[in-house]
Amino acid sequence: MDQQRTVKIEISGKLSYADDITLSQAAQIIAFIDSSSSTEILAPGASTQLAPVTLTSTTARSASANPRDAIDTTGAKTNPEKIVALASTVLDGEKDTFTLDEIKPLFRRAREATPKNLSRDLDNAVRSGWVADADQKGEFYLTSTGHDVLDNGFDSIRSEKSTRTASSRRPRTNGSSRPRKTTVEVPALFKEVDPIPTSIDGLPDYNKLTTNRDRFLWVLRLAKEIGADGLENSEIVWVSDHLGAGLPGKQMTNLFERARQKGHVNRSTQTGKIRLSPDGEAALKALSAES
Repeated sequence: MDQQRTVKIEISGKLSYADDITLSQAAQIIAFIDSSSSTEILAPGASTQLAPVTLTSTTARSASANPRDAIDTTGAKTNPEKIVALASTVLDGEKDTFTLDEIKPLFRRAREATPKNLSRDLDNAVRSGWVADADQKGEFYLTSTGHDVLDNGFDSIRSEKSTRTASSRRPRTNGSSRPRKTTVEVPALFKEVDPIPTSIDGLPDYNKLTTNRDRFLWVLRLAKEIGADGLENSEIVWVSDHLGAGLPGKQMTNLFERARQKGHVNRSTQTGKIRLSPDGEAALKALSAES
């Protein structure tokens, strides 16, 4: 039978594996790589010749560690902002600190011009409170403010600044000019939920949360509250906006990846919807204990 024919397979990169396996086993490995999820690959039947191989997918991790994606999803525009965004890719694994030597080649990989004065730009990131000196000379780490700005995106900082500037310059009017309202269709999942709750027992109210990371988890917990098996990106954006602190659509990938790495969320392989994990719910409950 064709399934008993053997082929040579080699996988290299963060994961290395080489062996002679059956076509059926090779198909399962290819399916694993496409699925972007952890799985255990077993030879079919009881007389397996290949011992079980547990593979941990690095596809999603690699996506979040992509320098170009880090700049795009965080909305980094200035060199200090880009340093912070690229630092998040260096710290994507188990590292707690980074160096300028690690950041410099990432500009090239992101197809960005390497700053002529990287040290000065790093100093500006330090003055902004996003980065701080580590104990080891020449090493740096992202502060909680730095992590927050990565979660919320640099555009949120610019919008706050522009709002303050516009407020100081806005002329007085007679109130006749009002912003035009746009109609956004309610997702089918929420058409029967009225009103949409802003509080859930055992959790802080949505409007008391201070970071997009926490709001992201809270909205997913709301999905469980109404009996939904996860949410699509567009549903998360809609309901968070309805609750009064909208999550930017372009931040969904970054928010999901950061939460997934901590084991707080997962994605259904059948529907593609994002779901809150027990660890994610525990993290939300811990916020109540802190407040």
